[in-house]
Amino acid sequence: MKLIITVLSLLCCVIRLIAADWTTYNTSNSGLISNSVKAIVIDANGNKWFGTDQGLSAFDGAKWQTYVKEEVTQTLADNDINDLAFEETSTGPELWIATSNGASVMAIPEIDAVTIATPYRTDNTGIISNTVTAVGIDPLRKERWFGTTIGASRFSSSGWRNFDMTSDPVLAWNNVTCIGVDAANGWKYIGTTDGPHDANGVSRLKTSASDVDAITAPSPYNREWSGLWSGNVLCVYMEPDGSQWFGTDAGFGFHDTTETKAGWEFFTMYDGLVDSVVQAIVRTDEMVM
Repeated sequence: MKLIITVLSLLCCVIRLIAADWTTYNTSNSGLISNSVKAIVIDANGNKWFGTDQGLSAFDGAKWQTYVKEEVTQTLADNDINDLAFEETSTGPELWIATSNGASVMAIPEIDAVTIATPYRTDNTGIISNTVTAVGIDPLRKERWFGTTIGASRFSSSGWRNFDMTSDPVLAWNNVTCIGVDAANGWKYIGTTDGPHDANGVSRLKTSASDVDAITAPSPYNREWSGLWSGNVLCVYMEPDGSQWFGTDAGFGFHDTTETKAGWEFFTMYDGLVDSVVQAIVRTDEMVM
């Protein structure tokens, strides 16, 4: 099977390169605020946004702009950024920012002309925890999903709703690492880690098209009941057709259906993967695996 993707492992490598031209951004040769980059998104205008452990940097191809936490102006919730998600709204593009002390949203018409809203934290919203590890956007249902170390939260027109191992529906495990959204079909894939091998993995929630609060939880993906070789799920990439890619600490899996056990392929170092720990998966036209 020929797959047009890039897989980033602990060794920061890819399987095979078609184009050998690389550009490296670091604090020595660019306006990047830190070399510890944990999240990257590219907005509709082609601007690149880098979430680091010391703030948010952006590059439009000509100039750099950086944003850090400022209590007076209520900018970032925290400088330690764990995840980013882009959303196109009726009022313009927005960037959602998951940090270690809350979540932020900013309007991003240009990299140096942003509007930043008050951070979302437990003291001013219904979010389940301030340690926000992941964020996912469902544009059709106008839902924002936030993963934390103790569960997940959803924010929509009907307000806040939280999910953990005791809620209805339940999560497979509380320590959320990533969120994938299949907006066309209403599925949310919530990756978890650091739990018992038969508990953690991927929790699947489905939002009804007619009732945003009618959320169901089909069987989770874990080592016992799916094609995942590890329940420690570190990242998820969603194909436009709803197929899912899951990066784990034992390789990565591809799943092209919503059936729990069917439609799986799993790839490891024996298949040419440079390292077992897969931290990010993105689509690209320049990498072939």
